[in-house]
Amino acid sequence: MPTDRIRLTVAEGRDHAERAMRGIGYDPEEANIVADHAIDAALCGYEYSGLAKLLNIPEHRRFQQPRRPIRVLRETQVSVLYDGGNNVGMLAMYHATRAAIAKGATHGFAIVGVTNSWMSGRNAYYVEMIANANLIGIHTAGSARTVAPPGGTRPALGTNRLPSACRPLADRLSSIWGPRRSWAPIWRTASEWGRCCRKGWQSIPKANRHATDPGESWCPATVRRL
Repeated sequence: MPTDRIRLTVAEGRDHAERAMRGIGYDPEEANIVADHAIDAALCGYEYSGLAKLLNIPEHRRFQQPRRPIRVLRETQVSVLYDGGNNVGMLAMYHATRAAIAKGATHGFAIVGVTNSWMSGRNAYYVEMIANANLIGIHTAGSARTVAPPGGTRPALGTNRLPSACRPLADRLSSIWGPRRSWAPIWRTASEWGRCCRKGWQSIPKANRHATDPGESWCPATVRRL
């Protein structure tokens, strides 16, 4: 059966990913960290966060800006705030997660934050690291104001997931729990909305008038029940 998909083994995919990252300036250790994130996402079925996601790194507006080593801004026994040094989030968050694991294992609790970073990839990757260390992890990520809350007319909320994980849960389930949206079926993209819009729901289009055609809506998350 003809197909335009390119099939790679895990080893081949990892090799391609690491060579690509080294080719745009990352050292071998950094390339390995970023490549592992992309391979893990692909194996979990998240193709958009897999190898294709690596193309977004050199395309990102902040990639051309200087980057610096990740450094500590503030630290206590159970917390630390990092300056990500304008590094891609797949690197900054990896190191932040390792710090959270170290502090959590020592003190039973930890809070770690990262600023000055971008594009952290698949959020569940980090809580899986924490779960594999026999700890409970909750991860939040910043987001642009993309969608409006129910009944709203302006974007106010982001769409990043809120994953959490612990070892017993990770052992029983095939994937880490990460609610796609706080209140699906409301938070849908325009393309999804056209397929699943319930009768009786309406969205607020660009002209601030009600419409039931998702194609007219500037933000299909802005809905009201009739």
